[in-house]
Amino acid sequence: NKLEEKLPSNGDIVFGRGMYNFYVEAIKEDNPTLSPVIGFFATGNKRVGLEMLEYSAKSAVYSRTEAMYELMKIYDTYEKNFQRSYYFANILASKYPNNSAFLHYLGFSQVSLGMLSQYDSTYRVILGRAKEKREGYTIKQAREAMYFIEQAQLLNHSGNLDTALYFLYNANQLSHTLTPNEVTWWMTKSELLMGQAYDARGDRKNALM
Repeated sequence: NKLEEKLPSNGDIVFGRGMYNFYVEAIKEDNPTLSPVIGFFATGNKRVGLEMLEYSAKSAVYSRTEAMYELMKIYDTYEKNFQRSYYFANILASKYPNNSAFLHYLGFSQVSLGMLSQYDSTYRVILGRAKEKREGYTIKQAREAMYFIEQAQLLNHSGNLDTALYFLYNANQLSHTLTPNEVTWWMTKSELLMGQAYDARGDRKNALM
């Protein structure tokens, strides 16, 4: 509050207030039972928070990257504005091409926007780096990459079913490695798509399995 009184238009100070404004309300929405408690001592405004973060992304000196990162996440996770999330992911991945988090959001926003060839390309880069065990690229990145590469193959009319099945099988195996005692979305979705891929090949026995 004291900083805002002295420098009300400073992009770096506005960044902090924008984060506060947005996430106080977002957390209330995510946790309805806690909302009355949080609301007792903290109030915000999501729209104002977004406007502040957008301002910071343009004018901040020190926190511009952080502002774009938060906007990328917010537009993807909370606002479901994948076009806007892609906009920031594209800027960040271009500026920091080795950053696995930025590439993840770039690929995911491309998936959400149906950019088939683009996300196939993005996830092949991620998979290659995961295989090379580069810093920040783990088995989770490899699993995600394999799943979406196969999805691109299945959705592409000229895609290769054998290639899709190869990536699906490996994505499924990595899921079992990551969470051996838990049934996850990755497991069930990859097995469902394997069934569909086998059906497309006319292999009903393996499809049913």
